[in-house]
Amino acid sequence: MNYFLLKRNPEIGGRLGKKLSSKGSHWYVNTRNGGAPAHSNILNKGDLVYLCEKDYGIWGKGEVRDVRFTDSPLTSLNAFLNYVDQSNLKNQAYWGQLFLKNVRRHLENKTFEMFVCEFLLDQETLDTPIITHDFKDRNSFQMLSVPLDDYESKTALGWDVAIPTSLRFRVYMHYQVYLKSFIFDLDHVVPASIGGPGNIEENLYPLTASVNRTKGDSIPDGLFFVAQKSRDLFPSLSNSAIKVLRRNSSEFVPGQFRKDTASKEVARELISRLRERGICREVKEFFAEVKNFQYPVGGCDHCGRKFVK
Repeated sequence: MNYFLLKRNPEIGGRLGKKLSSKGSHWYVNTRNGGAPAHSNILNKGDLVYLCEKDYGIWGKGEVRDVRFTDSPLTSLNAFLNYVDQSNLKNQAYWGQLFLKNVRRHLENKTFEMFVCEFLLDQETLDTPIITHDFKDRNSFQMLSVPLDDYESKTALGWDVAIPTSLRFRVYMHYQVYLKSFIFDLDHVVPASIGGPGNIEENLYPLTASVNRTKGDSIPDGLFFVAQKSRDLFPSLSNSAIKVLRRNSSEFVPGQFRKDTASKEVARELISRLRERGICREVKEFFAEVKNFQYPVGGCDHCGRKFVK
């Protein structure tokens, strides 16, 4: 058995995540002008192909059930259009992009000898997407030396406030099950302006653009509520911080944010103490609890489906 990786651009192949719920048999196509598409001569039934979407990660895999390859090249636009009409791949966005590219090639009197390889996958989704940058800038169809099921992401953990693209889409996919399908910003629950990390899921939550702009650098009540419960993480604090954490816990309300300077100063002090510990299990659990307090999520007792309260 051989192993391959197929990369697709969601802007061409369809909306990101569209195929995440699409199991079963699906056709894919590789093309090349002037020669056989990469690895088409060794792609056989029974081989395993991993499916990757650009800027997201490897989300599925499939066993090859059928392979079809053009015996001779398509040497004209008419031949190309006739082939598309008979193709097993019914994706006008994909074929349209390819057609426009070759119209330009034809008008510039460049070589037009297109070979096409179609293959049928019996595909399934991975339980956890493989988020990696290791395959960036390589061919769209490449051969692998080993299967990737046990691959572990090597994304570095730290206190960078920037949100890696791969992590951004992982958070989107996580919340897609119970949030409406329209464009979201990713909010640093604990603001980046006071050091809230942007490269751990525990401090990221999708908000509509207008809500995120309104929130700005406000401090979530959840930060103070959880810090009050987790005093062992803060052995040394200023008097002003201790005063805040001694408040009645009922003063801290889910969904409430504070914009005053004093709250921001105490919040900055709390985060600076956490930064001394690095990104460890206790720190990640702390941010997760802050997010869960600030943005409560419920679930249906009957089906288990999650929803925002």
